[in-house]
Amino acid sequence: MCKTAHRFSSAVSSVLRSSQPDFEDPLPAKKIVERRDGKAVVGECLLGELTDLGRQSTYNFGLNLRRLYIGRLGFLPDKLENENTVYFRTTNMPRTTESLQEIVYGLYPQNKCDPLVVPPIRVRNGKDENLIGNTYSCKRLELLQVGFAKAAADAYNPTLEYLDKRLSKYINGNPIRVDGRPRASGILDTVRSAVAHGIKVPADFEDQSVIDVIERAVVNEWFAGYKTEEVRRLGVGRVFEDMLNKMQHKIEHPDKDPLKILVHSTHDTAIAAIRQTLDVFDDSPRSTLPDVRMRYQNKNVDLPICAEEGKHLPGHPEFCTLEAFKARMKGLIPQDWDSECSVS
Repeated sequence: MCKTAHRFSSAVSSVLRSSQPDFEDPLPAKKIVERRDGKAVVGECLLGELTDLGRQSTYNFGLNLRRLYIGRLGFLPDKLENENTVYFRTTNMPRTTESLQEIVYGLYPQNKCDPLVVPPIRVRNGKDENLIGNTYSCKRLELLQVGFAKAAADAYNPTLEYLDKRLSKYINGNPIRVDGRPRASGILDTVRSAVAHGIKVPADFEDQSVIDVIERAVVNEWFAGYKTEEVRRLGVGRVFEDMLNKMQHKIEHPDKDPLKILVHSTHDTAIAAIRQTLDVFDDSPRSTLPDVRMRYQNKNVDLPICAEEGKHLPGHPEFCTLEAFKARMKGLIPQDWDSECSVS
């Protein structure tokens, strides 16, 4: 599943080639994953690694961006000559970084970039990250999420007990619980990933009624907190602030600001948190936002905050006016994030 990522050339070869014209490229390198018993299997993935299927799907997403914003709408230039036209940012995780690299290559392949332009991929230090709920820097958010996770375990572990007879045999006889070993969320992720890659899973995990019970518990563990204003503010308020600031700058300086598109590469937990915050979460752990529109799984999403007349484009409730969107975000953006994150 991970053959593509494990074939690469030495990173120093291009540097040596530029300073030594007669330099010959080294043999291509190949990386393989070794298990604790010393055995190695070509194509096996590291835990959490972006698979070949993941690479293909994110590359296809970049291609679709190109078809839409260049081919159909003519909004972006066919050839990238100014790197400030685009903004690409990812969390500092290999799979999100690799996903964004594939998106960028689909949107602007090398032959569609000026020779002097390399689209930069931005990454923030952990303490400054806001594309996910940053419990590393915000101890108050960490405390809240631990509390919601415990509440989910108390509420939903009893609903999982009847699955033990069917599923415990697959996890060394352990019971399946929100806070179990392994956690219910890990089991759900493993099953979903296997199915997506065409890997056969035990028949018990193909029973949708079983998956529904596990999913209900996991969703509440991870996202129930985002029904509260405090978790919304501390978890996603700052990324909304970043986005609104860029939009406002573009409105105020249309001729001086060349920026046309922002692409962020983050995690399913962050996407679900944003959807919960905007009150369009459908309780499953599976977008372009002046009018502001949200799209999810290639479909428009009507935002409740813009439902009233005058708060959306007439006849198009999926297009929220910027003013209505900003009004809701005002209550979500922390005025003093460090202070609100303090637990002392």
